[in-house]
Amino acid sequence: KPLFANIISGAKTLLDGLEELQGEGLTKPLESAESLAAAKLIKSIDERVNALEPEVAEAITTLYNDENFQTTWKNRSKLQILDCWAQLAANCANYPEWGGPEWIPDEEAYILTRIRTTGVVQEIFKIENTTFQLVDVGGQRNERK
Repeated sequence: KPLFANIISGAKTLLDGLEELQGEGLTKPLESAESLAAAKLIKSIDERVNALEPEVAEAITTLYNDENFQTTWKNRSKLQILDCWAQLAANCANYPEWGGPEWIPDEEAYILTRIRTTGVVQEIFKIENTTFQLVDVGGQRNERK
């Protein structure tokens, strides 16, 4: 599911950013054994996950609650990360009710999910008597020239 890939990818971006921002004096390294173990687990996971495993949800929650990781999040303007990542990470604390094997994503989960696209894709659909045209211009902002 792309939602889980977004969570893992964002955590990896923040972990890389944490190291990068240390060089600028904007944050400190992870210190607790729990946070270090969580970081090691997250870095080892393939981002193309189809399910959120309990240990991954716990690792995300541990990192999200780490003071130095939060400092990195506060400096996210220097990183490329989804604005909704913190909301997704906070939801991991509610595993398995949120993200577990029996969980059915709600509308909000779908809205928060980002799927990378390239090119222009158009979808036309009709609801009652109104026709809608949805255009996805795809790519990163700098690719839209």
